[in-house]
This record gives sequence, C-alpha cells and structure tokens, in this order.
Amino acid sequence: MTDKSPAPEKQSPQTSVWEMEPLPPTASRNGGWSLVIMLCLMLGVISGYVIFHHDLGSGVMMMAASWLVFWVALIILMLMAIALILALRGYWRLAWLSGAVAVTIIGQAIIIHDLRSVPLSVAVPKDEIMVTALVVESQRYRGNRQQIIIRLKDKSPVADQFADGSARLLVPSGAPPLLPGDVVVMQVNFQPLLPQFLLGGYDFERHALRRGILAGGFVREIVSITPGQGWSLAKARRSFQDKLFQHMDNAWGAPVASALLIGYRAAIPHDLREAWRGAGLAHLLAISGLHMMLICSVIMVLVRSSLALFPVFSSRFNPLKLSALLALPLCLFYLFFAGVPVSALRAFLMLGLSLIAVLVSRRGITLHHVQLAAIIILLCDPSSLFGPAFQMSFSAVFGLVVVWTYWQQYRPFRPISWPLRLVRYVLAIALSSVIATLASLPFALHHFGVTTTWSVLANVLGMPLMGFVIMPMGAAAVALAPLGFEALPLSIMNAAILLLSHFASVVSGWQGARLAVLPPLALATLGLASAFMIMALIQGRWRWLGVPLVGLAVLLWAIQQRPLAGVILDYGKPMLAVTSHDGRLVISSSRDDGFAARLLATSFGFAEAVYIRNHEDSVCGDGFCTVLSGNNQVIAMVWDRRSLTKSCQNAILVLTLVKAKYPCVTGAELIDEPMLYNRGGMLIYATSQGQSYRIKSVNIAE
Repeated sequence: MTDKSPAPEKQSPQTSVWEMEPLPPTASRNGGWSLVIMLCLMLGVISGYVIFHHDLGSGVMMMAASWLVFWVALIILMLMAIALILALRGYWRLAWLSGAVAVTIIGQAIIIHDLRSVPLSVAVPKDEIMVTALVVESQRYRGNRQQIIIRLKDKSPVADQFADGSARLLVPSGAPPLLPGDVVVMQVNFQPLLPQFLLGGYDFERHALRRGILAGGFVREIVSITPGQGWSLAKARRSFQDKLFQHMDNAWGAPVASALLIGYRAAIPHDLREAWRGAGLAHLLAISGLHMMLICSVIMVLVRSSLALFPVFSSRFNPLKLSALLALPLCLFYLFFAGVPVSALRAFLMLGLSLIAVLVSRRGITLHHVQLAAIIILLCDPSSLFGPAFQMSFSAVFGLVVVWTYWQQYRPFRPISWPLRLVRYVLAIALSSVIATLASLPFALHHFGVTTTWSVLANVLGMPLMGFVIMPMGAAAVALAPLGFEALPLSIMNAAILLLSHFASVVSGWQGARLAVLPPLALATLGLASAFMIMALIQGRWRWLGVPLVGLAVLLWAIQQRPLAGVILDYGKPMLAVTSHDGRLVISSSRDDGFAARLLATSFGFAEAVYIRNHEDSVCGDGFCTVLSGNNQVIAMVWDRRSLTKSCQNAILVLTLVKAKYPCVTGAELIDEPMLYNRGGMLIYATSQGQSYRIKSVNIAE
C-alpha cells in the first residue's frame, strides 16, 4: 500500500528572538508624542526667555505678569479642550497642532514664573561685621581652606537682608572644621556676587541667586562654634569627604574622589582641572550617566550574585527584576548624596526609566526615555535649558542613544571570542567618545570656545580604569564607610586616580591638545543642534534637509566678526584687551593666566593672553602702551592721565583706566573710567568703515 500520509513540512532554520521581533525605529509614531512635547517646551522656554527676560526687571512688568497668570491658564485649558474635541472627531493633525501650541504656552508660563522667582542680590556692607550664622553646607577648598554656605541668625546685624537666602564664604586655612549644623559667631567681610562679565557669557550672579546664594565673602575670624546635633545628609557628605582626605592623597587623589563620588569639586587644584580638561577627561569629573550606571551595575551584580546562592528562590523569582527593584531606591539615595546636579538628575531619570522598563519586561534604552527626562527637568527647572550642563549632557546622550539604536537594528547577533570582545570593547569606547564629542561639540564651542584633539585616545585608556577600578572602589567605599571599612577600597581608588591624573597631565601637554576657536553665536549653535536632530530623527529622504542647515550654520559662524577689543571687570578692577595684528590677545594685566584673562581670551577665540608690556610689537611709554590691532589700526591702553594727549594723537581707539576731562581732539574714540564702570564688561567691534566702533556690553549701571 502506498503511504498517503502528508509529507512533513520543511522546517525553517531556527530564528532568534531578536530576528523575530525587530527593534523599533529610532523615532516611531507611538513614541513621537514625547519628542513633540519636548520640542514645544523648549520652544516655549526660549521664546518666553527672549520676550520677558529683560522686561521682568521693572515693577510694571512684574505686576502685568501676575495678572496674566489667570488668562494664560484659561488659554491653555481652552487649547487642551479643543485638542481633545478634535482628537475625538478624528482630526488628529489639528489636535496635535492645538496641543503643541498649548505646550508651547506652558513653556512660556513656567519660564516667566522661574524668572520672577529668582531673588535679588543684596547690597552687602563694605566693612567687616560680626555675625551669628548656621552652617548649611561645608566642603574642603583649595589650599587647605573651607567653603561654607551659611544662613544668618535673627540677631545678626544684616539678617534682614539675607532673610530669603544664604551667603557663600571662604574660610582661611588653619581654622577648625565647620560642619553643617554648627552655629558659628565670626567676623565676616561680605562681597557682592560675581556678575555676568560679558554679554552672552555665563551669568555667575544669576546662577548663584537661583541657588539662593545672595552674596559671597571671606571669614576673617572665628569667635565661637556651637556644634550641631543630629544627622543630616549635608553632614554625612562632609564627613565622607573628610574620610577621603584622611585615606587618600590630599593633592590629587582626595579632591578628584570628592568630585566623582559626592559632587564636591572646589578642592581640585587649578592645574589638575586644566590637565583633565586638556586631555578631554573633564566630563568624568561631573557626576553623570557613567557614574550612576556604574553605581547601579555594582548594586545589581552584588544582588544577583547573592541571589544565585539560593537556587530555589532564584528559580521562582526573577533575580534581574529583584536587583533592579533594589537598585532604584539606592540610586535615588546616591543622587541626593551627590547634591542633585543636572547631569546626575538626567542620568538618574534615564536610569530609573530603564529599571522600570526591566521590571515590566520592556526595552530599557530608547530616545523616548531621553525625551521624558528632558521634559521632567524642563518642567522643574526651565532655566537649565540655557546652561552648559543641560545642553552638553543631553546632546551627548542623545547622540549615543541614536547610534546605539541603529546599531541594535543592524548588528549581527552571533557569539564571538574573548579577544574579539576585548577589541570590540576598545572600539566601542573610542566610538562612544567620538559620538559624544561630536554631538556636544556645538555647545562646548559656544560656551567654552575650546575643543580637545586627544580626547579619543585619553578616553580609550582612561575609561577602563574609571569603569573597572575607580568607580567600583568608590561605590564600595560609600557602602563600607558607615562600618569604618573604607580604607582598602579608597587606597586602591587613590592609586588609580593618581595614575589617571598623571596620564591626563602628559596628554594635556602634547602639541595641539587644546584648540581655541571663536565661539559661535547662539543662532549658529542652534542651527547646528537642529540639523543634528533632523538627521538623527527624521526617517527617509527628508533627513538630508539637515545638510543645508549645517552649511547655513557654518556660514553664519564663518562670517561672524571677531571682537577688536574688550573690557572685563575683575573683582571691580577693569582689564583691557586688544587683538593684535599677529593674531594674539594682549591685555593690560600681568596676570595673563588668571580667571578673567582666560574668560576674555575665550570670548576672542584665543587659548591664552599676553601682557601688553611683554608683547614684542607693543610700543610702551610712561603710563601707556600702543599696539597695532587686527584691523591695522593703532589702539592705546592708558594708565596715567598725563599720557592721554599723546595717546589720542597716535591711536584711533583709546582705552583708559582714568577719567578723561575732555574727549580726544583728534576724533579718536575714547573709552574712559566712568564708561568702563557704567557698562561693565564690553566687547568692541570695528565697523565696516574701520574708523568707528560698536560696543556690546553688560549694562551694570541700572
């Protein structure tokens, strides 16, 4: 008989889960809502800042903004209701448009509220006064000094001025340790906050005021200390920092460990900070995704390894989900222990979303999580959008997640040998360094005007040391410190930090390690960032619209005019600067490596400045110097009023540190002492005619 049973079906080759369930694209329709909300919030914050930033200083505008709160809320509710009605009727595009407009207005409302909530700086007394203050925060500072933040008690002479804020003081070396919670009677010399030195530059005063710090100053004498009682997180941070300095090298090891583990960076020496920055390793000093991920990884590895000792329990409950559930609150505690910086908050939000995704069996790393983290931070702190921490942190992680998503879609899933895994690990570090550098490069150049050339090599050699030795030992030290067993991990961490610091010093000293360029204006920076997002998010041919946008941004940057001269107030003392015809920046101060000199050099697109009397092409006399500027015009710097007449005859622009009794009879442009103090920091540009100048300045006279 013939067997008529059906022939067996031809079996297809075994397919992996990854091939059966491909990863979603970089930007999908389902996850696009977070992108739209993030972009609309950013647009609202930017437009609200541009419209209301300079006007909210007046009392009339403050009152008008208060009256607008009700109407803004009413408009938002109406737009949301319209969007809901349109969505129910099937008009999805109009619903999205109405919702986007509502979110944009929400962004404007929160930035207006944020601008109004920043306190005003106080008029500090000029003389030393005796105060009684509560120490709120304390950390070690360079040169065996301390930096403290205090709140004045009611019986202090200036307590009414500091009722809504605090003051940041430097304590001299040799003083007893001041811990959070201590009540101190001391002689203090208060100083005003550092202002915004240059237009468009970093606003030091506003940054301090947002933290509630109304003034700075110096402690001259400590009369008495009443120790505080009880436990606080600030006291625990200071106590842990003291343990770092007890068990580690006080010059390099302990200051770097303080920055890596608890966010205290004030003790890092200037030369060491510049070495890490020149080697391209400065991003490691800010607590960010790397640190948070390593802390979380150590916790999860320990938990899963411990659960593996109990196979019956592990077979019934998922060890990965249990470790994620335990790691989430511990990482939250570490976030507060580190002081909640923006980069660490972004990292925790993304890490928290990833751990929640693990708990619900979903993919943990997506652009959706990046966008949700940005939305949360913008709602809580909208002004952080304009800071380098937010911009560089999110741009770097955005680029890394985009590339990782595409790599997950196309990489072959097959087992490889250990040597190839090691090679792939090294290549992954190098590629990650390149991606993060390129993604954050527009913002780095906009804020700092400097880029590093050896960062890829430095990260290839430094990241394994950071990931396998420094941070695991640091996490172990944090966990063992309450038991008093932190000495061994801190000694290992100290040796690794010293090795990495010496390596950073060597790399930063190589030829061309730091390249200084003229910082691009905000419009060019925004164009480059927008082009990057278009090419990364849009699918198909439309993504190539980012290419002409890159060209337009680069063109705006290329035609950007370099300042001809500038002035900055260094703690109330004007510092003059001029670009010479040989492409160098000459300044009026012999402190050519100080903070103000470096800030001026960055604004001009130079890496360093030179004292005008040390400049070989300068012509100096008694109380003045002249230099041939970049537009081949003679510019004079004057210190003595008796030299004004001669300088006016020889120069077309005269910058003087004295008050002029009359203008230059030769028609030369004269900027004297009253103008310097009234305008504050200024940048001077030559007009197209070359005989007149336009000035951009921070007006501090109001």
